[in-house]
Amino acid sequence: FSSFVCQLNMYGFRKINRTPRVQRIPGDAQTWEFSHRKYLRVRPDLLEEIKHKALEPVPSLLELPREVAAQLPQMRDSNHRLIHTLSSEKVQVDRLANVANFT
Repeated sequence: FSSFVCQLNMYGFRKINRTPRVQRIPGDAQTWEFSHRKYLRVRPDLLEEIKHKALEPVPSLLELPREVAAQLPQMRDSNHRLIHTLSSEKVQVDRLANVANFT
C-alpha cells in the first residue's frame, strides 16, 4: 500500500485529510483519499495531462518569456566577467599570503 501511495505522489496526487487532527485514528482503520487537480469526473480529457513527475519536460530556452530569453546573453557575459574577476582576486590573495608567510 505504501508503494501505491508513493506512486500516487509521483503523479501529483495529494492526500486529503477531511478528519480533524484530534479525531484521526491511527493505522489501518484510517480512510485514505487522494486528489489531483486534473483528475475530475466531468473532465476525462484531462487524464492525458497527468504525467509522472520525472517525465515532465524540462522547460527549454524557447519556453522562457521573451524578456528573460533576451537577457540571457548579457547575464552569461556578466557571469563570465565575474568569474574572471574572482580568479584574478584569488591570484592576488595567494600572492599576499605568500608575502605574509615570508615575513
